[in-house]
Amino acid sequence: ILLNATDDANDANDPHLDLGTAYDIAAVPFTLSAWVKPTDYADYRNILGKRHLGSADARFDWLLQTSVGTVSLDSPATARDFTNAVPTGVWTHLVVVATATSTSLYVNGALNETLGGFTLGTCTAPCHANIGDNGEVDNASGGTDGDPWKGSLDEVRVYNRALTPSDILTLYNSTATACASPAGYAGDEIYNNGTY
Repeated sequence: ILLNATDDANDANDPHLDLGTAYDIAAVPFTLSAWVKPTDYADYRNILGKRHLGSADARFDWLLQTSVGTVSLDSPATARDFTNAVPTGVWTHLVVVATATSTSLYVNGALNETLGGFTLGTCTAPCHANIGDNGEVDNASGGTDGDPWKGSLDEVRVYNRALTPSDILTLYNSTATACASPAGYAGDEIYNNGTY
C-alpha cells in the first residue's frame, strides 16, 4: 500500500489504516514484521502504532526515526532504538521480536541487533491502532501528531509469539503472491495488499 504523508504539519490529513481501538497486542512475547519502502525521513515514519495522545499515553510505536531512518520499538516504559538505518526507495524486510528479556531486529531475514527486553505501555483512554501512523490522529481528543508513513508498506504482520530465526528466514524468503507464513497460531494478524 502506498501511503504518501503530506508533511504539511497536519498529520490528521495523512493516509493510514485505522485498525480501531479493540485491536491490541496482549503481552510479550510478540513479533512484528513488514516490508517497508520509505520515501524520506522528514518526519518520524510510523509502521504500526497504538496510542492516545502523546508518547506517554501509548501502548507501542514501531517506527523509523526522523532524519536517519533507524528502527525503533517504543513504549512509555521502554525505548528500543536500533542502530540500523533503513535505506529510502528500496524494499526492506523488517522483523522485531520482543520478549521480556530481549528485543531483536532482523533485516532481510538476518539478525541485525539485539537489545534489552520490552514492556508494553498502558493507554489511559481508548487508543487506536494504526498502520502507517501511531494512532493518535483517530482519537476523539483530536491528536494531530501521527508520525505518518511516507512510502510503501506491505505484509504488515503481528504474531502473538516470538518467531524463531528459521521462521523469520522463511518469512523473508516467501513471495508476496503466496503470502506464506510460519505455522499459524490463533491471534496472528496479517495485512497483505489490502486484506487481512
